[in-house]
Amino acid sequence: MAIQSSYVENIPDGYAGQMANETNWDADTKVVETVAGIGYGLAVSRGSADDGVTLGGAAFLGVTVRDQTNLNVNADLIPRYSHATVMRQGDIFLTASENVTDGAQIYYNTTTGVFGVTGGGKTAIVGAYWQKTTASGAVGIGRFSTTL
Repeated sequence: MAIQSSYVENIPDGYAGQMANETNWDADTKVVETVAGIGYGLAVSRGSADDGVTLGGAAFLGVTVRDQTNLNVNADLIPRYSHATVMRQGDIFLTASENVTDGAQIYYNTTTGVFGVTGGGKTAIVGAYWQKTTASGAVGIGRFSTTL
């Protein structure tokens, strides 16, 4: 029997769409309407059907949550017509589309659903802030403090 001889002292960063903690969490179940599906940790807006969501969009609704029970062939994508957990309030891991600083307001791209800071066709999310300085392409933590 092998004995563990080393360990990681600090918890590694999570993956985009994972809960960062359970502080003030609020989430809903929605149905994906986007034909190509929607990845985890991306912005979604209300879709055309009841309880539907689409990638990006003009009216931010929440962030897709990574689901470890996803039985789909592509585990990094929520297929069209599948149920998606959409976080509306709380702390979640997000991939930064550019360098962001702790306390900066979160913006999202209405076409791709990716998160960053001001500029480049992004829209501000009221009550949403980066919780740590994060390099472009790295995973940081976003706090969404108002239920939409």
